[in-house]
Amino acid sequence: MKNLNIGWSLGFPQGFNTSSYKAVIEYAVNHQTGHFRLYEPWCKGWDNAKIVELISFLTWYGKADVLLCLSNAPYDWIEDYDLSTLTGQQQRATGFTNRFMPKTLQAYSDVIKDLVRRLKEKKLLDKVSFELGNEPDAPKFWWGTREEFIQLCKLKLDALKGSGRPIFVGDFTSRLIREGKPGWSEWIETDAIFDEVDFSHSLYWFDSTGTLFNPKNNCYPKRTFRNTVISEYNIYTSFIEGRPKDKVFNSSKYVNYFCDMLRYVHDLPSVSTVYIHTLCDYSQDEGGVLGHFKGKVPKPASQYFEKVWNVIKTNAQKLSEPAAQYELLPNGIKGPTQSIVFDENGAYTIVKNS
Repeated sequence: MKNLNIGWSLGFPQGFNTSSYKAVIEYAVNHQTGHFRLYEPWCKGWDNAKIVELISFLTWYGKADVLLCLSNAPYDWIEDYDLSTLTGQQQRATGFTNRFMPKTLQAYSDVIKDLVRRLKEKKLLDKVSFELGNEPDAPKFWWGTREEFIQLCKLKLDALKGSGRPIFVGDFTSRLIREGKPGWSEWIETDAIFDEVDFSHSLYWFDSTGTLFNPKNNCYPKRTFRNTVISEYNIYTSFIEGRPKDKVFNSSKYVNYFCDMLRYVHDLPSVSTVYIHTLCDYSQDEGGVLGHFKGKVPKPASQYFEKVWNVIKTNAQKLSEPAAQYELLPNGIKGPTQSIVFDENGAYTIVKNS
């Protein structure tokens, strides 16, 4: 039997200054998923004191544990770099974050150790796990080389030594997991670091035609991961005109794909937690493609999630059931004793299997 946890990847911390995120967290609390992920904690205006305050709020009000992704450097340090070396997309992100390789590694190590110390003093450390990297194989999210990322991982591991908390390396992109990438794949296959830590990666779900790798065709057959989290499960909830592969699932189809994801991860023995990314879209130029909310307003996707989540939690479709007991239907999902069937308006009925 497999026990799978569902959580929420909340994104950058500066979003928590907005009223929309307060509505979003209340939504998450009401659904008692109990798991949050934060990444790039040292964004503009954020230091260790504010990060600890936010984690305290999430663990108290949200009654949740937190996966904290240490995927950037303190924002103030960005003044030390020549931004003209960046692409246009990377330069836009310099307005709120710093994804460069730190120039002073000891100072960065000290920042991490100070964060751990503060969490321990506030009796929060036992609620926090750490993640090293946010899609580092994607130039958008890591502005250094692969070799520098590996070096930084080892520094972070050393700084976290003695914390006694789970540590995940990765949040690697779906493409790296599905197809492999030169250099990165060899590192994952051979480096002993992956014998000591846990593993994380993103999961983009475009449609059900097999865009993601089949677990039976894993491109890392030599590597056994003892514990894995899917730290960003992305499913599109809006349509961007001119980008045809970004399909619209802000409809009852969302439920089908969500259930398909549940079956998928059941075929990956090491996966323990899936973080849905994100609850809230706050970037206008991205068209609001991923979140369950737009500002304070819930999208239909959030309502469909609520329906399927209530059924999963209160009826026969338990997340602890093995994959073989799930069967995806054109308009729902079939469990061992009952099926969830949705109509085109998103209304559902629970049917006993004959």
